[in-house]
Amino acid sequence: MNYYTYIIYRLYSWRIKSNDQIPEFRVILTMIILHCLQLLMIFEILLAIVPSLRDKLKIDKIFVLIFFACFTLMYSLLYYRKDKWEKYLERYKDENKQQRRFGTIILIVFTIGTLVLSLAATIILGTLFY
Repeated sequence: MNYYTYIIYRLYSWRIKSNDQIPEFRVILTMIILHCLQLLMIFEILLAIVPSLRDKLKIDKIFVLIFFACFTLMYSLLYYRKDKWEKYLERYKDENKQQRRFGTIILIVFTIGTLVLSLAATIILGTLFY
């Protein structure tokens, strides 16, 4: 099982079941938000470990906004193709109950884990914009 495509599949199938008019866009937006939080967490950890990087990289709010705008554009271009979305549904249509339970655990760990760890890194380290 490819965990990344499975997470996308589960988010997408959930949006379809809720009669969302633009499920692809909402899944992409969710994944972009999660990835941005993950990247911020990595930056926080790197700046806490190596404080001299701040002066060398010149990270400020404008840089972060531009970086995430570019990231959003690249991710959208990679994943916003109509033909991919139906393939996700087709690929996992025959999952059994045990696979679905395991997939639910993967989805929860990915989403909740990202939120909790990025919040914890920001609160504990808080080095990105100092």
